[in-house]
Amino acid sequence: MRLGTMAQDLGATARSTQDEIARLARTMDLVHGDRGVEAVDRNIEQATGQGEWDDVSKWHRVRLRLIRLQQERFLNERLAR
Repeated sequence: MRLGTMAQDLGATARSTQDEIARLARTMDLVHGDRGVEAVDRNIEQATGQGEWDDVSKWHRVRLRLIRLQQERFLNERLAR
């Protein structure tokens, strides 16, 4: 496989992972609202208990993205007043 093709494949994988993280964060926000972080924490605990380290990593990234979404919403609401 050519180096350029490998780089493109890695870039596409990174984008799809970022898309998945963003989608999961938005879903957790819509479904659980202010309790979204707690729901994500349960997923982290479950993945940790099962030794699913890739999922632990994914859910930590979802947690950070969700917190950022909530902060942005809070700031937008304050600025709209």
